[in-house]
Amino acid sequence: MLSGLTRLRGWASGVQAVRLLTAQADTKVAVDKSLLSKLRKKTGYPMINCKQALEQFNNDIKQAEAWMREEAQKAGWAKAGKLGDRPMSQGLVGMIQDDSSVTIVEVNCETDFVAKNEKFQALVTQIAEACHKNMTTRNEDKMLLEKETLNSLKDGEKTLADYVALEIGNLGENIALRRAAFVRNDPSTVMSTFVHVAGPEISKDRCKMGKFAAIVKVEVPDTESIAKELCQHVVGMNPTEIGEWDIKPVDKKEAKKKRKENVEAISNERPEPVEVKTLLDQEFLLESGVSVRKYLQDSGPKVLDFIRIECGEELGEDD
Repeated sequence: MLSGLTRLRGWASGVQAVRLLTAQADTKVAVDKSLLSKLRKKTGYPMINCKQALEQFNNDIKQAEAWMREEAQKAGWAKAGKLGDRPMSQGLVGMIQDDSSVTIVEVNCETDFVAKNEKFQALVTQIAEACHKNMTTRNEDKMLLEKETLNSLKDGEKTLADYVALEIGNLGENIALRRAAFVRNDPSTVMSTFVHVAGPEISKDRCKMGKFAAIVKVEVPDTESIAKELCQHVVGMNPTEIGEWDIKPVDKKEAKKKRKENVEAISNERPEPVEVKTLLDQEFLLESGVSVRKYLQDSGPKVLDFIRIECGEELGEDD
């Protein structure tokens, strides 16, 4: 009888232990509300995802954040594959300038709504900073990087393509790095820059953002106001080359022959107006009736180089 009672007590004790273990397994970790708020603010991820991450890692915010970013990046890569064919005509160009060099990057997205999103602008800033840091360590004075090279650039353990994938997962819209440009200064030259945006100025840390950006590199001595005006001209008039600083003397017979040919052409059929794409031959945007060449020869420095980037512009078949 005593032996049977002992066995019964042992069985009851075992059942109680199983119930206790089951109850412990079903009990979720109580999430620290202050950590939840901090994680939500830091990552921008939905509250429910932040809560699940903190539960999974027992309120260890560092592990929770690392895990969430890793999962978001995986989701971003998968989503990027699905969204790859969607057109991306919107986005921003970001510019970073220091005392000796300038970097411009173009990051595209599908809609202007996303381009105005703080997360997208933070991505543009992150990409611009990573590119600037990378390119200033090289020996080249000028670099133009296409999207394949740009995506493969490393920033620590991650590539720039990894950063983009993460934000695709966050924003749910196709995003792509398109190109970057870098120009270095030297003691004999001066660089001026201009970023144009339709609306209030966009900047984060030292990165200026807009729809258009230009760099103009001129000889010293330089009048700063003229260099800035040249940047505005480059953005507005979209030249493709500098042109010849000195104009060769005109052959009078050749000039007379061309005038005669032009008169005959006009009398037969009015020709289409020719768009001038050479910087020095264009009418200066801020001085009507005067060419850029004439304006600079009278009052300014010699232009050595320029770069213009317009977000979403047509670049041809290889774009």
